[in-house]
Amino acid sequence: MLIVPTVIVVWLSDLSEAVTVGFIFVMGIIDIKQTGKKLKGISLEHGYTADKLSVKLGFSRATVFKWFAGDTIPRIDTLVILASMFDVKIDDLVVYQKEAI
Repeated sequence: MLIVPTVIVVWLSDLSEAVTVGFIFVMGIIDIKQTGKKLKGISLEHGYTADKLSVKLGFSRATVFKWFAGDTIPRIDTLVILASMFDVKIDDLVVYQKEAI
């Protein structure tokens, strides 16, 4: 498991611009292996193999394979894009436990 400080930007948008209205700071223990399994499962449910996802996002195949294997996790900005693509919350992509550190 990996301890990762995470900053999630919450915004409201209208047709012309996105306006930042606040930040949520979460410190938790992210299980990168389980996060990789979850990301892989959700991706496949939406028809995205590692190859297709790498092309769609502009990452190397090796990077996406590392995410799926749970060797690394996507950066928060990439998680925001993935959540939007799959119409889920970021919390639906990441497996973590909230604990005081």
